[in-house]
Amino acid sequence: MRSYLPLNSLRAFESAARHLSFAKAAKELCVTPTAISHHVRILEEFLEASLFERHNGKLQLTAAAAAVLDDLSEGFNRLECAMAPLKRRPGRRKVTVAASPSVASLWLVPKLQRFFTLAPDVDVSVTTVISPGGYGPGNYDVVICNSRDSNGRRAEYLMEEQIFPICAPAVMPHGLDGEAALRQLPLIHDDKLHECYPTWARYLQEYRIAGRDAEFGLRFNQSSLAVAAAEEGHGMLLGRSRLIGRALARRKVRPVSDQLKAITWHYYLLCQSGSSSRPVQLFVDWLRTEVEAEDVNRAPTEGALASA
Repeated sequence: MRSYLPLNSLRAFESAARHLSFAKAAKELCVTPTAISHHVRILEEFLEASLFERHNGKLQLTAAAAAVLDDLSEGFNRLECAMAPLKRRPGRRKVTVAASPSVASLWLVPKLQRFFTLAPDVDVSVTTVISPGGYGPGNYDVVICNSRDSNGRRAEYLMEEQIFPICAPAVMPHGLDGEAALRQLPLIHDDKLHECYPTWARYLQEYRIAGRDAEFGLRFNQSSLAVAAAEEGHGMLLGRSRLIGRALARRKVRPVSDQLKAITWHYYLLCQSGSSSRPVQLFVDWLRTEVEAEDVNRAPTEGALASA
């Protein structure tokens, strides 16, 4: 028998923790900030532990709350995915897609309106997955990921990206460039579960930058947060070209130097084995069209880096 869990309070806490704001959580859940505060207090009493702290007027998670947030968010994502087939509207078709939070928010979501124009009768359900193996063998029609570990699916190459140092324009002092920037600018770390993922330690070692401790700096477990930190001018990031395209176009970030080497990384589509349904095939074909268009329109600077 399952133990009682205050699900409404958990939902309120998860939203407030993601936004670090009771007001934004209230807007997302269509309740009042007072109701969010009430639910958080109920959950704290249930757990007999504090979940939030305030420092200089800003809301922050306690260490224990921060440690469970990703798992809790993924749990709600799975619940939503499991419930979706029960509320599907008659006459409409659906494609379920899984991707990392950063790929979903920075790369996929900005493009989706073009798919809806192409296939107005197809609904798309996007679930973010933190762990590389979290998508399971049969939960989603399409998975966009960096791994060829198919978990029982058919793996297809989708696209490549270049990873290279970026920063906000204001961070680069006049005359500072290339290896000098690698030695001096603060570091922003995009920590990944994948052990082969490029890190500052390996990048600086390849450039033989001695005397630089690559462990210091801001650390994030999601690329979207790391990109946001770079845009705010907090330091230098190994930026992923597919995820920073809009930030580059809007001049919120820039390559540190076109003389620095770019690392090539790959994305794959993992699809259900056997014949795909027409909505799934439409979605996959549309993704490939988007990749082709993006490659054609790639910024000249990024293209120079890709060939470095």
